Amino acid sequence: MLKRLTLIAVPAALLVLSALMVAPSLTPRQDADLANVAGDRARGAYLLKLGGCAACHTAEGAAPFAGGVALKTQFGTFFGPNITPDETAGIGGWSREDFANAMLNGKGQHGESLYPVFPYTSYQHLSLQDVADMWSALQEVTPSATPSKPHEINPFFLNRRYMAIWQILFFSPGSALAERPAKSDAWLRGQYIVNGPGHCGECHTPRNGFGARDEKRHLAGSVLPPDNEKVPAISTAALMQNGWTKEDLIWALQIGLLPDGDVMGGSMGEVIDGSLSQLTDEDIGAIATYLLNE
Repeated sequence: MLKRLTLIAVPAALLVLSALMVAPSLTPRQDADLANVAGDRARGAYLLKLGGCAACHTAEGAAPFAGGVALKTQFGTFFGPNITPDETAGIGGWSREDFANAMLNGKGQHGESLYPVFPYTSYQHLSLQDVADMWSALQEVTPSATPSKPHEINPFFLNRRYMAIWQILFFSPGSALAERPAKSDAWLRGQYIVNGPGHCGECHTPRNGFGARDEKRHLAGSVLPPDNEKVPAISTAALMQNGWTKEDLIWALQIGLLPDGDVMGGSMGEVIDGSLSQLTDEDIGAIATYLLNE
């Protein structure tokens, strides 16, 4: 019996080790060259609001974008890092291409695979111009020397090579929005916001046991750990079934007012305060148009 187990275990271990060795070189990538792209700081500042970046990178009472926000998951607690232009504690030592690789390919400054708690699985749909603009805006943030907090996660996941394998299995950068259907400009803008910088699917789409979104149930609702917060379905079918109109949806997105007069709280309340309430009327309308498939 022991001999039989050994015959099984040794090849399995060798397979895992081989995968860990080759995974970083096999992870998918898209173009992240910003050499010929000039950034627009004002547009970038709006994109930071559109992406709700402050929500994960600005702890209560802390300097803007100095990190420290706790993100609790079934794998442990992650902390939003310092993304101010501080040379040591923040990303001041990064190049524009380093930043683009993080946003579009889920890679850190030294090529390490990032944890998908950072929503690069959605940010991958940003354009090179978007990324250059966001980088320019972040350069205007006051540098903070506050060091990023280390993640409090299962030690098994500290090996970034496992994340490289995860990316091979569950990440296909730049593919999902490649085709432009014959829809209105408002619908296409809404599609881009919801699936790209707005990263709505990160909370509203259920995940599998590996923490990857189940895209077959896109926007079908989920449950967020550790408190089992229920996140509602916002797919077109679900919204229509529940009687949402475009006007109702616009009011809900702008000020958090539900059709029955109640107000949104919890995580969605934070999204409205930190992001949606600061968007243009055109963009809020575009989100509603896309979600209701009008």
